[in-house]
Amino acid sequence: YMYNKRINKKTLLVINDFHLLKPIIQNNFYVLIQHHKDIIIFIETNKLLDINKNIQNICNILMFNVVNKNTYSQYINDICTKEKLIISDDVINQLYISSNGDIRNTLIQLTALSKCNNNITIELYESMFSIPSSISINKLIDAILEVDLDKVLIYCDELIQNRFTCEEILLKMFDTIF
Repeated sequence: YMYNKRINKKTLLVINDFHLLKPIIQNNFYVLIQHHKDIIIFIETNKLLDINKNIQNICNILMFNVVNKNTYSQYINDICTKEKLIISDDVINQLYISSNGDIRNTLIQLTALSKCNNNITIELYESMFSIPSSISINKLIDAILEVDLDKVLIYCDELIQNRFTCEEILLKMFDTIF
């Protein structure tokens, strides 16, 4: 966004979920903005500790609190009831995980999902965002830990049938474990 303030032109930059950027990218961003004094930066986040201290010192931080899982689930269920959406508990859990309990982020994802179908399932989530859900990956990891080869093959087949490559499945597993 651009706005004029008396004689000087300033650029307003609003960054959402900056905490998700890796430290090296945050450092590069810091170097870049040092050369541009005409930028006013607002960072929206719910994880202040994951933002470089130098950036915290020069930006305006808008801190959003994460709600607990029960409050989050109730809120999402209320929204879905009012919007006449059918949503499973698995999807609510997945949305909670993927958004870190951030209601703003969840509403964006929920809006996108509802445009495809009023019945929001884990399969719809996976196909819409082209990533295996944490719920599906956790079932697979549990089967591996139980050394239950039949379950492992079933869960892998389900994920592959949902158009995920082995690389995508392994990356999501690695991301979930670490």
